[in-house]
Amino acid sequence: MPSSRLRFVFLLIAAILTAGQFLLFQTLISTGALPDPIAVHWGFSGEPDGFGDPNAYVLGITFTYLVLLSLLAYFGFGLRKRLLKPLLFGTVAFLFGFLFLLFSITTLIQVGRSATDAALEPWLLISLLVLPLGIVALALGTPQVSLSDKLQISVRGLALLKLDYSELVSVEQITLRARDFGGLGIRYGNKTLAFIPSPGSGVLISTNFGESIAVRTKNPEILIAALKAKIGS
Repeated sequence: MPSSRLRFVFLLIAAILTAGQFLLFQTLISTGALPDPIAVHWGFSGEPDGFGDPNAYVLGITFTYLVLLSLLAYFGFGLRKRLLKPLLFGTVAFLFGFLFLLFSITTLIQVGRSATDAALEPWLLISLLVLPLGIVALALGTPQVSLSDKLQISVRGLALLKLDYSELVSVEQITLRARDFGGLGIRYGNKTLAFIPSPGSGVLISTNFGESIAVRTKNPEILIAALKAKIGS
């Protein structure tokens, strides 16, 4: 769970990248380095099949960034739901990074070329799919619960949640169902952050700030006993 300082740093970097890319693209347009019209869409073959005005294109992607920056600011510092905040912030942060990379690549490959010649190589198309597929693989990973000085929940080695035991109120066994959280993966619903890679037995941990954590586990009894020993219930 990123701290407020890390969220602020990311937001600041994202704003600087937005301004920098806008200035770079405008410079390329004004010097004639980018074609007019510019390719704005590619088919599955990698060949461009949609074209548009370069100035409108740059303004469009910059507007997209500004919307994402606004969402990052709200999710990072305005949203009050403590467990939902990092999930939404992380999702939008990934979307910003992916789109920034996508727009950078698809625009810069057109420098000094005709838009019709700006084909995407197959390896590049595959590479662009790796990031979203990686996020799906992360979300569907089996959660690991560590009970050291704090409650920590990790997925595929990445620590996603840490809470003090003093913030935990109770723990109970439940059955996790995809329909209760809108699907599988890392989900949020009914004021509950759920780690549900598959339906089945799990543990529901209630906190003193009004939200809960649901964790899929094959051995709920063992985890419940360990957690109760930590929180003294």
